[in-house]
Amino acid sequence: MSVIENRMKLAKTILKKLAKRPHRYTELLRETITECRTPYRFNYIFYWLKKKGYVTKGEGRQEPYSITEKGEELLKII
Repeated sequence: MSVIENRMKLAKTILKKLAKRPHRYTELLRETITECRTPYRFNYIFYWLKKKGYVTKGEGRQEPYSITEKGEELLKII
């Protein structure tokens, strides 16, 4: 499997979990650590998704992350 395929697989996993319900960062990391194997890989993909507008965080400090409409469209594609 290529690097891009691995990244898209992890992105899909993250987006699927957020589509089911909002998650806090640590909770999302714990649930996906078996897929990404290291926190570094998770962080790379997660912050890329956040930067591109596929994932958003609520206003408060303790608010969970959730998927955006743009993220739902990406999830359908991948």
